[in-house]
Amino acid sequence: MATENGGAAAAQLDQQTAQQVAAVLGPDVASFEQLVQALLSTQNEVRSQAEKVFGACKQHQADACVQRLVHVLKNSQQLELRGLCAVLLRKALCSDADNKTWKSL
Repeated sequence: MATENGGAAAAQLDQQTAQQVAAVLGPDVASFEQLVQALLSTQNEVRSQAEKVFGACKQHQADACVQRLVHVLKNSQQLELRGLCAVLLRKALCSDADNKTWKSL
């Protein structure tokens, strides 16, 4: 069971993640492309944080996340980002056991 301080830290972390999700899915598409780039990082901290934010995007705003994946897939000049977006899009739409992402669209 979490202590009060632990609960406050978790709430703060959730708020921080929510702010990051809002920034990544905001009007600046470059922010989402930077998130995808961070998913390819060789630095564990950077990649782990990016995975957390991407997971929150997919869980809480699946439609916007899928739209951004398609946008980067179609428009990015970086081949590795386009490839990763194709994989992430396939996983988001086809690999969910419960089809949660598909159902939320």
